[in-house]
Amino acid sequence: MSDEGLRIFDSLPEQIEVWRGTSHKRGLAGLSWTRDRAMAVFFARRFCSAKRVPLLAKGIVEKRDVIAYFGGRGEREIVSMKVSIMSVTKLSDIPSDDRSPIVTTSPTIKPVAPMPTLNLI
Repeated sequence: MSDEGLRIFDSLPEQIEVWRGTSHKRGLAGLSWTRDRAMAVFFARRFCSAKRVPLLAKGIVEKRDVIAYFGGRGEREIVSMKVSIMSVTKLSDIPSDDRSPIVTTSPTIKPVAPMPTLNLI
């Protein structure tokens, strides 16, 4: 982490709200999350099509479970293998910069448990 990234990370609360955007439900189990909802909406819509619906996941991660924080490129990225997904929302056709909650939760998508810890050493 950069000095600036470390300063920002140190100022975060013990439980951090994070977002992840994807166009496939398999993408919900990724390592990279963002603190910026609008950025997650961008990633959700990036590769969506008629068969790939944009999904927005909201999660919570304990600060002690964060591997890294990256603030570059405006992403406010949190890297963690232990995000607890609180909700998954199918995005409607709204502008990607709209922060209003006019989305509907899909009953067919179940919350995902945190990923298991990997021993890399």
